[in-house]
Amino acid sequence: MNPHNFFAELKRRNVYKVAAAYAVVGWLLVQIATQIFPFFEVPNWAVRLVVLVIIIGFPVALIVAWAFEITPEGIVRTEELGPNESMLRRIALGPALHRFNAPRWSQLAMTFSQGCCLVPL
Repeated sequence: MNPHNFFAELKRRNVYKVAAAYAVVGWLLVQIATQIFPFFEVPNWAVRLVVLVIIIGFPVALIVAWAFEITPEGIVRTEELGPNESMLRRIALGPALHRFNAPRWSQLAMTFSQGCCLVPL
């Protein structure tokens, strides 16, 4: 397999985004556990258990990110998706589209969502 194609496939399947999000959330949970557990006199092995579960869960999260994608129809296998059917694009574009005024918002929402309802917050 060509390494360029492999890394392009990782990007297409959003594995990089999942890895970054998992690392940030895992780091935050470890920081919370190390700061809060001693205050409540939770044993030290519990902090080690939290760290171990986060480390073991990382490859599992990457495998799930490789195999599945979130779409308006639910969670589907990545091979079944077309190139523009990712829900992550719609979620990422939602806040950017919120900046526009109402008439342009409805036009842009229909353009990007292709039938999926996007509600500005």
